[in-house]
Amino acid sequence: MIRKLSNGDKENLYHLLKQKPSENLFILWGIKAFGFDNELQTLWGDYNESNELRGILYKYKDKYAPFGIGDFDIEGFVSIISKDKNANTLVGIESIADKVKRYLVKPVKNSRSYLYAELKSTEPRNFQKNAEVSLATETDVNKLVVLYKKVPEFEGDNHNPEVIAQNITKGWSRNYVIESDGEYVSSASTVCENSLSAMISAVCTLTSHKKKRYATKCLENLIFDLQMEGKTLCLFYDNEEAGRIYKRLGFKDIEKWNVSTL
Repeated sequence: MIRKLSNGDKENLYHLLKQKPSENLFILWGIKAFGFDNELQTLWGDYNESNELRGILYKYKDKYAPFGIGDFDIEGFVSIISKDKNANTLVGIESIADKVKRYLVKPVKNSRSYLYAELKSTEPRNFQKNAEVSLATETDVNKLVVLYKKVPEFEGDNHNPEVIAQNITKGWSRNYVIESDGEYVSSASTVCENSLSAMISAVCTLTSHKKKRYATKCLENLIFDLQMEGKTLCLFYDNEEAGRIYKRLGFKDIEKWNVSTL
């Protein structure tokens, strides 16, 4: 049986989501950020005959993310998506997204899958924190934006200082940085932090300061702190060089992440 979820379903919801904290990062963040009574998002749950939650469908604005363990009502979730004329995007782990797409009446406009890796909080790390790495605060946002605008890989991204500051203030993001001559030259950040997991983002180093292990040092401090808090870390990567760095730090590939335009 599918029905909308409320705060009373929170315990059952977390019991399901925590089994795959990386795969459910965005849903966990949405619940932390907006709760159950916010017009930006809606959650539906599929309960079996024993009243056990086995699948969920998360909607944020015009995006949908399905998830479940074992058998759950895929067709019921597809019916909800299909009735929404504003539905624009389907996201989620590839195996579940592919099942949903099989039942969609209209074919997706385009689809792309990304390499996805995670580092569980229980995975021991043998490195120490680096003294030259610091944690940026809300007052450092402009220096972060200056760094991002100098990184070719970030060209075209929207580096809104107000959004970055809000994310730091609300505890949704952290930014580990290395400074040289009064400017930031390297960083590694988290986004969508929640009680169980966080995603790594904005890993970069200025061209003039590469080959100094700066980005790796920022990552090491980030990993150290979040593992101490019992959080699973995850990230997307799109090239073998980045993959080798992350795997040396202990990350392991999990299911691919799929984004489809409806």
